[in-house]
Amino acid sequence: VVTRPPSLSPRGPAQVMASRVTTLAVAYSDANTVRSRLVGVAQCVRELCSAAGHSAQLPQLALPRIARFGFWHMGFRSEDDFAAAIETLHGRELGPTAGCPAGRLVLEREEQPFDGIAATACCSLSSLSADHLSETEALLARRFGASGGLLSVYVPRLPSGWDPGVAALTFADGESAEAARLLLDGAPSHVAGDELTALRHAPRAGAGEGLSEAGAREIEALRLLRCEEHEI
Repeated sequence: VVTRPPSLSPRGPAQVMASRVTTLAVAYSDANTVRSRLVGVAQCVRELCSAAGHSAQLPQLALPRIARFGFWHMGFRSEDDFAAAIETLHGRELGPTAGCPAGRLVLEREEQPFDGIAATACCSLSSLSADHLSETEALLARRFGASGGLLSVYVPRLPSGWDPGVAALTFADGESAEAARLLLDGAPSHVAGDELTALRHAPRAGAGEGLSEAGAREIEALRLLRCEEHEI
């Protein structure tokens, strides 16, 4: 899915190649905001597990260093507790929580459990809304398209449907990308309390070789998530 501002018309391949397409990496959610959102969901799930009476102790939680991927780990002290949690929580729908859209819980066994723990589940909240990221793309397209030259906006689609808080915006040339960056870097985001952070992003050489345009864009957008948080 690529969102194009209505006022922009597609360019032909030769014209795009000649104009040196430039990508901006735009974070519209601060890393701490994304992490707090994930912590809130994880704590909610842990309490649900405890409330079901299947665990004598609250499961241990561990979040990845980069919370933008939208998953966490939950460790259980016995196989019985793990099995009960899977039966009780896997596939359970949750209403909007911790700033997240409504979603369905996904719990899967992690092959390498925590030290001293019988079993570990890899957990995520799969969004029930297919359009929430498309809406974000449309909003970013309207804001960044105002300075001209915007070709596409793409928010990486994670397996869980989690909102990563970062997008790849492609411009027809470096001048257009720089104009948009100067205009909007540090401006208020649509996420309450956060600011937009826009940085020029150099795609890895050869990343798109042998792939369709959409496939190359997918790889580059997902690479943004693997950057150190301070680089996004």
